[in-house]
Amino acid sequence: MSARLRLSRKTSQGILWASACTCTFIYFALDWNRWWAYLTTDDFGLFFQSMNDPSGLLKNNVEGSHFTNHFSPIYELLAPFVQISHSVVTPIVVQAISGSIPAVALYNIARKKLSPGLALGVSSVALVYPPLAYIMYGDPYETCFAPAVTVCLFLAITERRWALATLFVALALSIKEDQALFLAWDALLFMVWAIRRRDIPLRNFSLFTLGAASILGLGYVFYLRPMIAGTSHWPALSNAMHSPGCEPITARLISRLLYLNQALLPLAFCPLLAGRALLFVILPFAEVLTAPRQLVWSMGSHYAGVWIGYMLIAWCIGICNLYTRKIVLVPKVITGAFTLSILSIFFARPAAVPREIHFRSDAEAQIDAVIASDLPRNVSIGVPDVLYGHLWQNPLVQLGVSRFPCYALLYDKAHEEGLTRIMQSDISSAVYGQYTMEWERNGLKLYRRRGCSPRQSSP
Repeated sequence: MSARLRLSRKTSQGILWASACTCTFIYFALDWNRWWAYLTTDDFGLFFQSMNDPSGLLKNNVEGSHFTNHFSPIYELLAPFVQISHSVVTPIVVQAISGSIPAVALYNIARKKLSPGLALGVSSVALVYPPLAYIMYGDPYETCFAPAVTVCLFLAITERRWALATLFVALALSIKEDQALFLAWDALLFMVWAIRRRDIPLRNFSLFTLGAASILGLGYVFYLRPMIAGTSHWPALSNAMHSPGCEPITARLISRLLYLNQALLPLAFCPLLAGRALLFVILPFAEVLTAPRQLVWSMGSHYAGVWIGYMLIAWCIGICNLYTRKIVLVPKVITGAFTLSILSIFFARPAAVPREIHFRSDAEAQIDAVIASDLPRNVSIGVPDVLYGHLWQNPLVQLGVSRFPCYALLYDKAHEEGLTRIMQSDISSAVYGQYTMEWERNGLKLYRRRGCSPRQSSP
């Protein structure tokens, strides 16, 4: 690490950008292979079917409109690229880039107090921070864009680039409705700081951010969402607040403490040295940890995206604070955090690696050909989650058979989990109508519902 102390700014920036580009390529390759090898979940198909909708309402056959569950116009920014290219590439590329941007932004924050070599070390830890890596490898959830926007917003504020900071506020508010709450909290904290320091530009920007966040957040919750949904019921909120199990309080407390440890351990607990910066982390963490549903506070779920950016900022500031007190410890702590992050990626979720990552097989290549040429046109087709991500361009494709689709398509040669088994049970019990098999090819089985009169039958 002592060698890093002697790195020039130009050299450290070159290493940083090379590392960030490499990391982006790795994320893209993993996420592309995940789709190519039929490993995506139902949400992947939902997002792309929404982005393929030209109405501007992000319509899909699961939610009706994605706006009935979440305020995520950031998908509308990606929609033109999806509709023009008819490809999943652009959102996956943006997702991969979002995983590397926090490191670049952190370097610029750290450079204000640290040497180029130490700033490079701080940013390098962000590239291998396990919670960030976990959400980058997965479906392109709204929250995977939040860490990059959060860190870039703080960088713009520290550099007093108010126009750029305003852009990042707009981007943050377009990610998800809870960002309005977090930004309002951030604005209040910055306002207190600005008033104490008599910083008028920061105070004005904080007032603007507070106003924008309040108007958008309250407007979505009380007006826009009920208007689009046509009902006051909020499925996403109900689902998040639903606790399927009855775990003892002690077990739930221990699980949450383990989650907190998984967030802090890869950073060598240095965010705890950040003092006032930790105040920004409180609200995002509270949203996750107070949710009754364990999936929300399970490391690896996309919900971590709301606090990762704030935690990385606290990591950076914590190291800067340590530098002013014990400079000799800083290289060792950064090296320790980098090592802990690498070990956590491979050992915190060891069972998930062989299960979630494998290359495309010949059988999956043959499925592509069947899907492209042998399916009926202009009719509703119920599919399981693994097929939904490959049939998103068809606006009539839906998940499962609960909405009585004309056809049902199963892939029971592999991936016999989740919705596939539910569909198999629904078809055999005829709970949603009598389905009879039309054909079976390459592990795919096509069923037709009795009484259905499609405008065009299967070839």
